[in-house]
Amino acid sequence: MMPGKFTPETLPRPDSRAVSFRTVPAGEYAVVTFSGAPPNEEVVEERAEQVRQALRDAGLEPIGLPRLDQYHPPFALSCQRRNEVLMRYRGKPPSPPRRMFPRMFWENSV
Repeated sequence: MMPGKFTPETLPRPDSRAVSFRTVPAGEYAVVTFSGAPPNEEVVEERAEQVRQALRDAGLEPIGLPRLDQYHPPFALSCQRRNEVLMRYRGKPPSPPRRMFPRMFWENSV
């Protein structure tokens, strides 16, 4: 996420090659949140499968690959880290949006 005062063209150039920017299209996502150390591929795939199954159980179609979002500075303790696995879907979600299982919710990205 970038501050509203920037556009993709006016973002400051990162000091590190390990940092990059990409545009992610707005859309509706099913999301599972969890805390802890930066997850490895196995953990991300386990969470993604939870999201896929919850979408199928709700009669929705998962679209594309899962996305991992993390919201914390690199020096944050594991217990303070917030991780999310998001997956786009096709179909109409339950109204009103509801939790499919603990720590999963529907999100509308703008």
